[in-house]
Amino acid sequence: MDEGVQKVTFYKLLERAKYSKKGTEAREFYEAVIRAEAEVEAEMIKRWRDKTDEDWKAAMHYLARRFPDRWSANRKSGGIHRGGGEDVPDEGCLSVP
Repeated sequence: MDEGVQKVTFYKLLERAKYSKKGTEAREFYEAVIRAEAEVEAEMIKRWRDKTDEDWKAAMHYLARRFPDRWSANRKSGGIHRGGGEDVPDEGCLSVP
């Protein structure tokens, strides 16, 4: 038998705590969860960015997510698109000399 709070209950409590008055235990709980999520997100971004030196796919994925209008495979432009102030051929991949 599992112990603890079910996922649905946790998110309901979190939603209620979001609108609690500042200084209450519920609001402090909400703020602690938000801080923890932000810390995890920052760490994951750091790990992802660190991998871009080792794996071109990680770099490409980062560019596609951060600058989808220029790097996403699903971008709506065709032909030539702008990249960093210069015309860049739309070849669907990076060309490394």
